[in-house]
Amino acid sequence: MPATNHDGRYGGAGAAPVTARAALPTRVGWRAPLVVAALILGVTGRITYGWQAPLWFDETFSAVIATQPSAAALLHWCLNEMTGPAFYMPLWLWVKLAGSSDMALRVPSLILSIAAPLLILWKGAADRDLRLWWAVFALLWVPMFALAGEARPYPQLFMLGVVQAILFVRLLAAPGIARASGWVAVSVLLILTHYWGAVPCLVQGLAYLACHRRRAVATWPALLLLLPLIGWAYVHLPLVLAITMPADPVYPDPLRTALTAIPAMLLGVPLGALIVLAVVIGTFARHAGRRDGGRGAWSPETVLGLCGTASLALIVAFMLVRPGFAPRYVTPAMPSLLFGLALWARWMAVRDARMVIIVVAVLLSTAAGLVLAMLTQPDRDARHLFNLERPSAWLAERRPTRLVMFWDGPIGALTPDAALDAVGGFFLRRGGRPLTVVVARATPAQDPNRAVLARATPGSVILWTANDSLPDDRRPRIAHYDAGYDCRDFGGGQLTMTACRPK
Repeated sequence: MPATNHDGRYGGAGAAPVTARAALPTRVGWRAPLVVAALILGVTGRITYGWQAPLWFDETFSAVIATQPSAAALLHWCLNEMTGPAFYMPLWLWVKLAGSSDMALRVPSLILSIAAPLLILWKGAADRDLRLWWAVFALLWVPMFALAGEARPYPQLFMLGVVQAILFVRLLAAPGIARASGWVAVSVLLILTHYWGAVPCLVQGLAYLACHRRRAVATWPALLLLLPLIGWAYVHLPLVLAITMPADPVYPDPLRTALTAIPAMLLGVPLGALIVLAVVIGTFARHAGRRDGGRGAWSPETVLGLCGTASLALIVAFMLVRPGFAPRYVTPAMPSLLFGLALWARWMAVRDARMVIIVVAVLLSTAAGLVLAMLTQPDRDARHLFNLERPSAWLAERRPTRLVMFWDGPIGALTPDAALDAVGGFFLRRGGRPLTVVVARATPAQDPNRAVLARATPGSVILWTANDSLPDDRRPRIAHYDAGYDCRDFGGGQLTMTACRPK
C-alpha cells in the first residue's frame, strides 16, 4: 500500500508544501498541556456527574436484571428488555462479586468510560498526533460525562466503538480472514450491547467491501461469527420493534426535533457544537480544493472518518423517518466521528492553527463549564428526578408490606406485570423488607386515580410514574380522592414521579 502523507491521503509527487506561517508549531510543547487538561476535565467530568445521585429509572432495570438469582431468570429478562445481553450478562457476573449497591452497579461503566480514551492514547493510531487528537476529543466529548457514571450500556458501546474503529483501520490496511474475524466479532458485541450499534457496523462493512471488493469477499468466513447475532435478533428484535415503533406514535415534528437535537447529540451543548461544526465545515470547504494534500486513493484513516460522518447521517435519516430517538443512541457512532474530527485537526494544524485553537477552546470551555456546574448544582439533570430510589426510601419509613405500582404511558402498558413488580419493588426489597407488589393498569378512557386506588388495600403504599407528558386528567391526585393518603411529588414539577403513603 502506498505511503500516506500527513493529512491522511495517499500522497504523490504533486503534493505542494504547506506554508510554515500557518502551521501549529511542534516545538512549543502543546501536546502535553493539552492532553493533561483534557485528562483532568474528562476524568473529573466522568466521575462527578451524578455519581452520588440515586439510580435513575432506566438504571433500575439494570439493577433488577443484574440481581437475578439464576442464569435462566437472567436469560428470560434479557429476552424481554430492549438493551442487549452483551451488557446485562457481564453485569450479572460482576454483581455476583461486587454486590448490588449503587456504586457497585456503576463501577464497570465508569471504568470503561475512562479506559476508552486511554486505549486511544495507547493504540489509537500509528501516527502520534492523530492518536493524541482523537484521545483529546474523546475525553472532551461531554455527553459521556452524563453516561459514564450510570449502570447503562453506553460507556460499553463507546469502548467497543473505539476497538471496532482501530480494528477497521487495520483491516483496511491489510485485509485477511483473521483481521476480518476480529472486526466482525467486536461488531457483533456492539450490536448485542445495543441495536443502534448496527449503524456504524453496516457503514464500515459496506466501506470495506467498496474499498477492497474481491479481497473483501475472500474474507467471507468471518461472517460465520454473525450467526449468534442472527439467532438472538430473530427471537428478540420483534419485541424491541414493537416497543420502539408502535403503530400510532405520537411525537413532535421530526424535522424540528432533528434540527434542535443534532448539535446536542454531537457535543452536548448546542451553541458550542454549532461553532465547531461551522469551523470544521468552513475550513474544509476553503482548503479541500487546494492541491496541498496530494492525490490518490483514500487512506484507511480517511475512510474511517468518512464512515463516522456517514453513520451520523444515517442516524439523522432514521430520526426524520421514525422519530422518538434519544440522543444517547448516537454513542456507538461517535468514536469514528471523533476520529474524523481528529483527522481534521491534524490536517488543519499545519494550515491554519487558529481554527484548531478555536475548536479546542470551545471543547475545553464546554467541559470546564459542565464540570463547574456539576460541582455546584449536582441535581440539575432531570434524570436525577426520574428515579424510584428516593420515593422508595420515603415509603420505607412506613415499613410497607404492599405496594401498588403504576407506570402510565404506552411503554408501561406494554411492560409485563412481572417486570413492573420487580422494578417497582426493587429498592424496598434491596433494603431487606418482604413486599407484595400489585400492578395497576388504566386504559386511556379510565380515570387512573380510581384504577390505582382500586388496587390499594388498607396500609398499601403507591408508586406512580410516567416517562411521557400527561394530560391533566391523568395526573396523580390520590390525596384528593382519598384523604387518608399523604402524597409527595418527587418529580420536581418536571415529570411524574409521585409516592403516596398512609397518613
